[in-house]
Amino acid sequence: MPKTSKFLDSTVVSTAKKELEKLGPYGYVSKKLLAVIASSEHGIAEVAKIYGVNRNTITEWIKHIRDLNLEKLKAPEERCKTHKLK
Repeated sequence: MPKTSKFLDSTVVSTAKKELEKLGPYGYVSKKLLAVIASSEHGIAEVAKIYGVNRNTITEWIKHIRDLNLEKLKAPEERCKTHKLK
């Protein structure tokens, strides 16, 4: 059984699941939500290896969900694609 983080509790996981239902399984933020949900079962270090990120990154995602600051999970403006139809 992997060691669980003190930040990753049932409220964070339920919030992530609710937001994932709203967004659907595809997209930038959805992948982060899926990683947080998977971390509750498999551990942060294992999920970080699979996603190719540092475990501190997943911990930051958990903190953003815990604080209901979901805007910070989105990509920065400079990384977003511009729409050609505007």
